Order: sequence, then C-alpha cells, then structure tokens
Amino acid sequence: MACDTSTAIALPGLRHGLSIPVVGVIDPDVRGGIRSTRNKKIGVIGTEATIQSTAYTRALKQSDSVIEVYSRGCPHFVPLVEEGWTDNEVAEMTVKAYLSRLKPPKRRQKR
Repeated sequence: MACDTSTAIALPGLRHGLSIPVVGVIDPDVRGGIRSTRNKKIGVIGTEATIQSTAYTRALKQSDSVIEVYSRGCPHFVPLVEEGWTDNEVAEMTVKAYLSRLKPPKRRQKR
C-alpha cells in the first residue's frame, strides 16, 4: 500500500482478510525516523485521517518508548501537491502555518 492513510486505516483488515502478503508504508517510515533522530524527537505530518489513527505514534513508541512524537494533520498539502503547487507563495505560507505549530514549545532557561 503506497499511502499512509490507507495503511493506517485498512492494512490490519486487509492482512486479516487476504491470503497474500500486504505491505504498508508506516513500518519503513518508522525505521527511517528512528535511524534519523538524534534527540529522540520525531515530527509526523499527514492527512487528518492518518494523524487521527495514531498509527505512527503507536509504531514509533513500540520501536522506542522514549521517542517524543509531535503530530500534525496537514490536509491542505494534498491538493497543493496534486495541483503541482509546490514552489510558490501559497505553498510556502501553508508549510509555515502547519509546521510552525508542529514544533515543541521552547523551554525557558533558568537564570
């Protein structure tokens, strides 16, 4: 399955109902995220359905319970990509709006 949303929502049922192997995209993404993080913090963006399923958070925590996961649904990314609007002001503003809220709040230093 080459889609986060269908993997998150339908993969378990398909695996149960089919006699052939079915592979999703979440497990490879999780392995890549675990390998890439240096600070045990991982941001996950996706469709609202993917984020609401908590499939990535569960898979990441299963791989490493110390990982901190910051998730954000980004529903406007899909139509921008499908329209080919990936390098313009609208795309830039959309990315800033979504990703600025993905970051964890900065901790104040004690004096």
